[in-house]
Amino acid sequence: MPSQAQPSCTSPDGTTLYPLHQLITDIQKFNSRRYIIFVGSIGSLDHNMPDPFDPGSHPATMQDVWDRVAQSIQDIGGTYSLFTSLNYPGYANNIYDQFTPDVVPEDDSNLVGQWWMNDSAVPNPLAVEASLHINRETMISPTAGNMEGTLEEGNDGYYRANVSTTSGGLLSNTTLALTSAPTMLPIAWPLTGPTDSNALKTAYAWISQQLLNCVSGCSDIRAAYANLNQSPSEWLTLITNLQIPADCANQDNTQCPLGFGQSEFDTARTQLLTEIQYVGLVRQYQDNGLGTLQNQQANVSLLLQQVSSEVLGSIKYVTSASVPGGNWRSDVEDGFKIAGPLLNIAAGFVPGPSIITGYVNAEFGLADLIMDQGAKRTFDPNGRSLQEQAHDQIDVSELAQTQANQYAATLTTMGKDYSRIVSDWGRLQAVAIPIQMNQLVWKPETAGAILTVYDSAIRRSFYSQLLPVSYSITHYRYTDPGTPGNFEGDLFRPGSPQCGFFQGLSNLQGVNPDSYAFIPGAPIDGPGSSVAFSVNFGNLYPTDVWWDIWMMQDQNASADCPTSDTSQLPSSSFYDATGLFRPLDPANLNGLGFYKPWFFLRNGFNINKQVETSTNFWEEYGVDGGRPYVRGMSDWHPDPDNY
Repeated sequence: MPSQAQPSCTSPDGTTLYPLHQLITDIQKFNSRRYIIFVGSIGSLDHNMPDPFDPGSHPATMQDVWDRVAQSIQDIGGTYSLFTSLNYPGYANNIYDQFTPDVVPEDDSNLVGQWWMNDSAVPNPLAVEASLHINRETMISPTAGNMEGTLEEGNDGYYRANVSTTSGGLLSNTTLALTSAPTMLPIAWPLTGPTDSNALKTAYAWISQQLLNCVSGCSDIRAAYANLNQSPSEWLTLITNLQIPADCANQDNTQCPLGFGQSEFDTARTQLLTEIQYVGLVRQYQDNGLGTLQNQQANVSLLLQQVSSEVLGSIKYVTSASVPGGNWRSDVEDGFKIAGPLLNIAAGFVPGPSIITGYVNAEFGLADLIMDQGAKRTFDPNGRSLQEQAHDQIDVSELAQTQANQYAATLTTMGKDYSRIVSDWGRLQAVAIPIQMNQLVWKPETAGAILTVYDSAIRRSFYSQLLPVSYSITHYRYTDPGTPGNFEGDLFRPGSPQCGFFQGLSNLQGVNPDSYAFIPGAPIDGPGSSVAFSVNFGNLYPTDVWWDIWMMQDQNASADCPTSDTSQLPSSSFYDATGLFRPLDPANLNGLGFYKPWFFLRNGFNINKQVETSTNFWEEYGVDGGRPYVRGMSDWHPDPDNY
């Protein structure tokens, strides 16, 4: 990469490379919803780089450049703390790291984003993000942050990122062909179009009558394609053996009293033979795929009720409390995010030695995306979409039944989608040809795998919706400079000595680490020094940021005076039972794999942002109230544009 002083340089393969700060300008240039911005890392993300513009000639790092890039990433839907955390040595001793404990990580980062109203305090809904940094904390067998997904056209005509997954094989081209087929523009049927001859249309009508075994009112076999009471296999047998009447054999249409000749008969019969084969393939696929999901309807309803009881039994809540009604489509989309690690497990549970993980992944991807697209087109009797219904306030006791109803309504939509497929020539070909070429494989044994994923997705959804009823998030800023959890004596503990948390955090570190999280916050500005007095921090990489503490606390807890009291904090047994921050694990399906920064920020919790201003606290920094800086270093203070 070029240095800050160079405008650009040329790589060995001839590509022009630009300094990192150029990314800030590039993102700003696309400040419009017309643009989708793809950001992907290449190579090492180590940001221990010298800053040639450092006015004091200190060996300071480019922390301000990296910080402003992180803020630009946040502008388009990324996570500031995630970007700051990439390759950060402070995570070398991360207890949640399932992959490289006690080793400085080697991360990647990928983002598909768009600009959003970032001052609205509503998380950007138009972006998807992936990183090995996330996977290390949320999967027992972490994978790289490679990402695949779909772009979906919104009602305003702009495309946006929709479903995404870090697991390959869930979203094949043939899967996308099937799921997009119901909304394809119609293509006229052969034989009956405005340019087809009357003799050809007559041959089509006569063959239709033979297949439908009637004389009047049944001259259009295609009108029966969507009729589940009709049998394509019987039609196939009839048309295979069907012959033109003897007095029309080898005649042209002027010689045959029926109005068509041998040529028109052969053309119509060949076309209809293909169509009926296609309808049979799609109908069989409908029976297998939709049938499996329909057969699981009772199981999904039972899962919803069981999970609802489990969640409500695990947390404090008011029985009369209301929550947003939920959205089954959100559960389905979340299924894509967690399916990879779970389906690697579920494949082992599928009976039969011939079933392999690849089939299970492909089938789940197909089933889940069909559900997602079906839910998108599902409306209540008043014409309101599931997305609109998600904003309705309902009693917490009704949440399970509401989503069960949405599941049933989505299945109805999916049935109509299959009718749309067999009612149009273009849609029928788009689905049937991949099936005929064995590109769309369905094995009903994967029903168990689908339930495994939905079970976790439902639990994740319910905890996300119901925990904010009883708990809030408290964000303690500027808690610990340099290294997370590096307490030296009584330094850098939020709250005064009169607060239980002041003495209690060190206990929580050992007995209940789930109850809080150190997340990187603002950089420490200053002239550049690796260590200050006797404590192990400075404002040089890798100790150049303030680490903040985030906690989930009882709604009635004092936000100004943090505590380690388990009556106001969820206990360690609560986190063990719920599995909120346990990785997705084949040996422990209780793990829900929440990524802590997203859990705190994106689930609708009330967030209390605190900077403790008591004299007892800030005397550790050499000031009485106000903005923190490190004692003895008057210009070491947080970068102001982060908060």
